[in-house]
Amino acid sequence: MSAVFGILVIFIAYLYKETPIGLKLRASRDDRYAAASIGINIVRVRWAAFVLSAFIAGFGGGLWAHFITSFSPYAFYLTETFSVLSMLVIGGTSSVSGAVVGTVVVTFLREALRGIENSVNIAGILPNNLVGFTEVTLSILLLLILIYRPIGILGGREIRLQRFETSRPQRRESSDYPQTLTKEGKDV
Repeated sequence: MSAVFGILVIFIAYLYKETPIGLKLRASRDDRYAAASIGINIVRVRWAAFVLSAFIAGFGGGLWAHFITSFSPYAFYLTETFSVLSMLVIGGTSSVSGAVVGTVVVTFLREALRGIENSVNIAGILPNNLVGFTEVTLSILLLLILIYRPIGILGGREIRLQRFETSRPQRRESSDYPQTLTKEGKDV
């Protein structure tokens, strides 16, 4: 159920971004005065985005509550908040694909680093338990991304599947057009 909802949310977010209302929302984010001057109702566009995001967040919260079976403020500890923010920053904030790539990268790293941390602790390689290795490594990665690639891994670009792209007519070269001659027989 959660995987289906996740794929559906990615699809909805991508479609919303590519619709005219998504373009109006980006325009109001970049320069609200310019957007208002071309006739965009900024309040209505932002209200629609707020309502859609609240619906998706509420439904996601319901799935999260079903997953953890008990719901309290203690379920959202600092580590979880840091992980969600690092997913967004590492992938990139200005594209749907960046959010997805950031989520996949951070989730994979968290699980791999947690496995390493647990293996070191179980094997007793170090005299003391290795605690916080996952969080420290993710923090270092987050700092490196913020320093060297502040726009994220994808840099605002979307990953597009060629199969689902609409075919656009090819631009014709100037040599493809028939030549037009004047009455004197000269090219125009």
